[in-house]
Amino acid sequence: IHKTRPIPPYVDGNVRFTQSEGYVYAIVLADETDPAPPATVILRNIVPQETARVYLLGAGDSLSWRMTDEGAKIGLPQNLSRTHAWVLKFRPRKA
Repeated sequence: IHKTRPIPPYVDGNVRFTQSEGYVYAIVLADETDPAPPATVILRNIVPQETARVYLLGAGDSLSWRMTDEGAKIGLPQNLSRTHAWVLKFRPRKA
């Protein structure tokens, strides 16, 4: 992502993290064996602030999400195009 830098822990399963100007970008890599994009993404290591809005770059409106025992569970739109990756943008919870 232009003008971002990688941030630790860098990797969370099939997600890679970068940051810029207070926002985290979670790059969700496609599983090449799945026939369709994922319906949800779970972030375990870097999660949104409690009141943060989570955006899918290129999609406009914010996504629905909630904290679970597994981490932040983010619902992705049903009409996603098949691609190599999707990027989520949010303000992270302070460690």
